[in-house]
Amino acid sequence: MRGRKRKTKTGNRTLCDREAQCPYFQFHTRMYIVCEGVIPDTKGEILFGSQEQKELHYRVFCCGRWTYCERARAIYHSKYQEE
Repeated sequence: MRGRKRKTKTGNRTLCDREAQCPYFQFHTRMYIVCEGVIPDTKGEILFGSQEQKELHYRVFCCGRWTYCERARAIYHSKYQEE
């Protein structure tokens, strides 16, 4: 999925000027971001209180510093770390 464009338009502007960099990101809607789940073959949704909160999270974490995202860390540990 990394090669596909994942921009969504909000009014006349896009959420960020580049596609999501997070390897666990799948898609987003107006109020949700959907990522891989921590359990194999599942998805996890993040519901935001406002569209602005979702856009901020998308720009900061999905398009940028995804290694700082708590959800991305949890997914990484569930896939690659032994208990």
